[in-house]
Amino acid sequence: MAGGAQRSRAASLASRSSLVPAAGSLSTLADQVGACTMALKPLHDLIADHVLAAQRLHADDTPVPVLARGKTATARAWVYVRDDRPFTAMRSWISWRL
Repeated sequence: MAGGAQRSRAASLASRSSLVPAAGSLSTLADQVGACTMALKPLHDLIADHVLAAQRLHADDTPVPVLARGKTATARAWVYVRDDRPFTAMRSWISWRL
C-alpha cells in the first residue's frame, strides 16, 4: 500500500471532518464512532470468547504511535491468534485484537 493511502486511513477525526464537510462536525463524527463501537461490541465479545478459549494461543504486543496534544504518544496493540490446527492441518486460524 502506498504511503499516502496509509496516512489517509489513519487520519484523525478532525482531519476527516475538514476534508469531507458533508460528514458533519467533529462532534458528530465522534458520536458516530461511539455508536459503531457500541453496535459492534456483541460481535467483538463473541470473537474474543472464541479466540481466548483456544488450547493454543499466540500473542503479540506491538507499539503503536498515537497522536496526542502536541506530541506522539505510544500505545500498545495486543493481538491474539487462536490456532487449533494440528501442525499438518490446512484449516485457517483466527485472530483477535484487544
